[in-house]
Amino acid sequence: MRLNQQVARRYAQSLFQLSHETEGETPIKAQQVVLELKIFESALKSDKELSSFFVNPSLRKEEKMEVLKALESKLPSTFRFLKLLVEADRMGCLAEIIEEYSKAVEEASGEMSIILECAKEPSEKVLEDIKILLEAQWKRKANIQIKSNPAILGGFIAKAPGRTFDASVRSQLRALEKQILA
Repeated sequence: MRLNQQVARRYAQSLFQLSHETEGETPIKAQQVVLELKIFESALKSDKELSSFFVNPSLRKEEKMEVLKALESKLPSTFRFLKLLVEADRMGCLAEIIEEYSKAVEEASGEMSIILECAKEPSEKVLEDIKILLEAQWKRKANIQIKSNPAILGGFIAKAPGRTFDASVRSQLRALEKQILA
């Protein structure tokens, strides 16, 4: 595991535990934290100068705190956490922290984010049937995001962290080809 990922996991777990212990965090609050972190990350990605300002270790922390202080009212749920990242010179790990925190929130809620690749947009009935199948298979509530992938020809491929369910025509054709050539 990469060092940044280990650091990110520790910070994300601390944020998750602290918010649950001190504020009795609800799923709505957790989603607010994720949203604020993503908004801040998006601002950093869209403004390279701002991004390099926050990750540059040679700049004084006081300067960074002044800029961050201006954002306090816009980031009420995450300001203290972002302040901690600035103080610890860990702003460069923000993307990984967001990813790890999102996973922790998802796991605690009993949900699982699934990217469903389909050759074409499925009907509501088909989507509901796939959702029922995946929830039974993975024993978690499914939060499905649909992605178009014409290369799979038909069927679907469901991807979740650490899991894949391939029911595509393309994979079935490959399996048939292997059987014929074997």
